[in-house]
Amino acid sequence: MFERVSALPVAVATGRRRFPAITGKPSRNVRGFLLLNCPIGQKHTMVHDAPDDISWISEPRMLGLCGLPRSTRQSWERAGLNVGDAGGAYGEGAVLEIALLVIIREHLGLDEIIGAWRDLTSSGVAAELINHARCLREQDRFDLVLEPEHAGIRVARTNAELVAAVRHPGAPRPVVVVDIAERIRLVRESFRRLATHGSRPQVKRPGRPRSKVTPIREGISS
Repeated sequence: MFERVSALPVAVATGRRRFPAITGKPSRNVRGFLLLNCPIGQKHTMVHDAPDDISWISEPRMLGLCGLPRSTRQSWERAGLNVGDAGGAYGEGAVLEIALLVIIREHLGLDEIIGAWRDLTSSGVAAELINHARCLREQDRFDLVLEPEHAGIRVARTNAELVAAVRHPGAPRPVVVVDIAERIRLVRESFRRLATHGSRPQVKRPGRPRSKVTPIREGISS
């Protein structure tokens, strides 16, 4: 059994139905989809933007595009999911990564996401997914296959990968299929319309500001 869900916040389909038959053999390309059952409680750091990624948006704009309340971002930080930027400027790669995490968080717990995304990052697959999001075309498939009860995450970009991701004849379990293509394209195109092109704001160094020294005038005693 699986649940097909649209990632669009204004049109969510929650009906459960059986997976339709799709012809063709499942792909054996294991890099096309992932099943992660990762240890929890370890911190995650962001996938950095490319060095030539000089387009950026401010943090308030990023929060709005990704549908991420500031209080939620702060709770993520306290839990170890570090999605903030010290300079408050977010490139396209960072915005797409946060958008992916927001969608996943709608279906998985925060601890499970931290472990799973950390492994995706260290293996280089997270960067591949973000690059795929950068180049996503109108008719391209981009599905997340999530296993809420087992903290599983798979990504399917073809029919064959989707079949392989939802078929578990040896260990049947429910999955949620989330079509994220349209939502990711919306975030990407909005970023490109709104982004500032040029140098990013300087990172503010932590620490107390220097106190002003008030000169002391010597009085003349009478």
